[in-house]
Amino acid sequence: ASAGRDDSNQQEVDINDAYVRYQAKDAAYFVTLGQHKTPNGLEQLASSPNLTFLERSQASGAFLDRRTAGGDRKFGLSY
Repeated sequence: ASAGRDDSNQQEVDINDAYVRYQAKDAAYFVTLGQHKTPNGLEQLASSPNLTFLERSQASGAFLDRRTAGGDRKFGLSY
C-alpha cells in the first residue's frame, strides 16, 4: 500500500483491508471486491521456517514482491 507514495512525515493513514465478500447460497466459492490481500500462492503465504526449500523461488520474488506491483494488498476482484 505504501509503495508509490512519499510518507516522510508519517502523517498518512493506510487502509489495509476494506472489501465486500459475497457467497451465494449453497455455493463452494465466493467473490471478493475491494482492497484485500491477493491470493498469490502458498509459497508467499507461508513463513520462512515453514518453507519446503531454503529459499523462495525466483518467480515468487520477481512477480509477487510488493515493490514490483505484486503481492500484499491490492484493490481488485477475486473469485
